[in-house]
Amino acid sequence: MHAQSPKSNFSAIVDKALDPKSDQDEVIVNIEDSKLMRKDLKCLKAKKWLTSDVINAYIALLEIRSKAVDKPKCLLLATHFYLVLSSPAYNFNAALAFVKGIDVWAYNLIIIPVYRPRHWVLVVVG
Repeated sequence: MHAQSPKSNFSAIVDKALDPKSDQDEVIVNIEDSKLMRKDLKCLKAKKWLTSDVINAYIALLEIRSKAVDKPKCLLLATHFYLVLSSPAYNFNAALAFVKGIDVWAYNLIIIPVYRPRHWVLVVVG
């Protein structure tokens, strides 16, 4: 019997996750409070734009990893923070709600995902 290589096994998992014939509302990824359904993962295919849901799930993953003892302490903000902050109808209290009850000075890094037309960037404040 021939064992599958890790790469082909991974490919099979990805193919199953992205299968267009399967239930598109099935939750495939669950990281903290970030749930991604099969339909959300379509943007991970070549030449597709990443959605804020996928970015938020990745931010949740980074947040989990930043809690490791040997890692810098990071505050990772949701994709909506910059939208609120940069809105023409800027509302200080709405922006402040994202960090309410958080001592921002206790963090080594503050990471803010920012969407510019057709491009995501991470702003890192240290």
